[in-house]
Amino acid sequence: MKMHALRCNEIAFNFYAALFFTFALNAVFLLHAWEMLPYVSLKDYIFAATLPLVLFSAFLFVFSLTALPWIRKPLLILLVVASAIANYFMFSFGPVIDSAVIQNMLENDLEDATALFNLRSFLWFSLPGLVAALLICQVKIGTSHPWWMNLAFRTSSALAAVLLVLLVAALFYKNYASLVRNNPCLIEMITPANIVSGIQNYADERWLSGGQP
Repeated sequence: MKMHALRCNEIAFNFYAALFFTFALNAVFLLHAWEMLPYVSLKDYIFAATLPLVLFSAFLFVFSLTALPWIRKPLLILLVVASAIANYFMFSFGPVIDSAVIQNMLENDLEDATALFNLRSFLWFSLPGLVAALLICQVKIGTSHPWWMNLAFRTSSALAAVLLVLLVAALFYKNYASLVRNNPCLIEMITPANIVSGIQNYADERWLSGGQP
């Protein structure tokens, strides 16, 4: 039986990718952030609703600018797989993803690394990771418009995302500042930003700052 390829345009692809990263791969961040809110007024509930909206806008902005045709699918597959692994670690062991966690992941011996891989980890990794990666491979992105029109669409999406974030910031700046100030670890739960930051800090500590070779 032949599998028919899924089809969508470039804007829809970035939109769905941003949705997936917001709600599937950042469930840990959203759940923890929502738990930290006091919910004493209507504004607290509205603020809670803006958290996934801001996260979605940030992903849409990044994907609109970086998801170029020749690197779009490999980049998203790499980020999806890495984010699925990070989510397994956060859900199972509780830590945020930082340079210390990256070090433990990279420097575990074979016995410790093998102990981490079991049926539970395989299922956790397969559903949001491998299945999503296969779907990304199957999607055929329409390119019926000229390149300059596609560029205009991507730029418009990025600008709309920025405007939405600025609007939320204007209305809820104090709420976001208070949430981050009182819960600084929340930032290290945002995937895949935490992975990129953790690897960068690990490399800096290990090789660039005179650490162990």
